[in-house]
Amino acid sequence: MKTQHTPGPWKLEPYTLNIVANKPSLNGGPIVLASAYAGPHIVSSEKIANGKIIAAAPELLHALIHLYQWQRNKGTDLTWVMDVIKAACPEYEYPVIAPTPKSENPEP
Repeated sequence: MKTQHTPGPWKLEPYTLNIVANKPSLNGGPIVLASAYAGPHIVSSEKIANGKIIAAAPELLHALIHLYQWQRNKGTDLTWVMDVIKAACPEYEYPVIAPTPKSENPEP
């Protein structure tokens, strides 16, 4: 199954508090994925922080998968981590993660 979400990177537009894709829509405008507005009762700094973490979601998922692969290649059984990732993002097309020889495992 192909990944169905808009690929990252995403970014937060600071004036509108919209989380947008880093590519234009078919009509040339931004692809708005979400809004961090959340109403008048939340302070601006919290809205901006919420928007930044939402916008970072694709990169966070990518980093988590690479961390999982690095630990797995070191012999650590982290199957449960991948189960949690897949439960949170079931539609994502996950890469096949094969172990690499120990001599090719770089330290982070």
